[in-house]
Amino acid sequence: MFLGQAEYSLDDKGRVIIPSRYRETLGERVIVTRSLDPCITLYPMDVWMELAQKVNALPMTSVAGRALRRLLFADAADVTSDRQGRILLPDRLREHAGLEL
Repeated sequence: MFLGQAEYSLDDKGRVIIPSRYRETLGERVIVTRSLDPCITLYPMDVWMELAQKVNALPMTSVAGRALRRLLFADAADVTSDRQGRILLPDRLREHAGLEL
């Protein structure tokens, strides 16, 4: 879990810089996906794998379980940071979070 806040800015290609204090914890490769609110969440790969296993363990007969799968997995993107610590946020996730270039 990350604490605190950070200012961000998107460049003209839809990339955002991950604050340096979070880069080591997140690693080079992260999953970015929709959140319940109109925002997005970044997951380090190990945390994402654990979450994905728990969500996939929910019964397919559960309406809420299927809805959670769609919410988390449908727009999830596996992204890699560049040398400057930037990641590209897919258009659909920027739209969901109300982020404009």
